[in-house]
Amino acid sequence: MMKNTKQWEPLEEYKPLVQKILSDKMNEVGSQTINQTLDKDGLPIMLLKLIFGNKSSSQILKIYTDRYGYGECENDLEWLIETENKTTEVK
Repeated sequence: MMKNTKQWEPLEEYKPLVQKILSDKMNEVGSQTINQTLDKDGLPIMLLKLIFGNKSSSQILKIYTDRYGYGECENDLEWLIETENKTTEVK
């Protein structure tokens, strides 16, 4: 199940930087391409792709596992599953 990340916004102090990145990319490839990518990936993943070169989800996960280790990432994923299950039970 994919979650909607379209409502995510950068912290106030980073908004000018994010707007600059998006504006520059929009001038380069056009607003239609940017909007399609935003719809597909959401802002957080789109920014990772823009900054680090259109990485796949596997490549993005590799960045995290290389930095934090497989065990830590696995613990985080298990915590997310538990949190999601608790949220679903409450609804």
